[in-house]
Amino acid sequence: MKQFLRSGAAKAAQLANTHSKEIKLATSGAVVGGVAGILIGGVGVVGMGGATGFGFLTVALILAAAGALVGSRIGVWLDQKG
Repeated sequence: MKQFLRSGAAKAAQLANTHSKEIKLATSGAVVGGVAGILIGGVGVVGMGGATGFGFLTVALILAAAGALVGSRIGVWLDQKG
């Protein structure tokens, strides 16, 4: 079990070294997106005489995922660039 954990930690360290900008920008994007979602608050949808709303947590999670995706793509591009 110890050997399994050590090899996993070594692989994670190697991944962090080879994809450093991707990891940093994906994490930053997720944090910024989550904070923006909390600041924006809930979102309402109105249509056909009815209305429904989504809570601020849902919006925060969606924007955090979107921020992580954008940050990851930019980080991949920067890591490949050099």
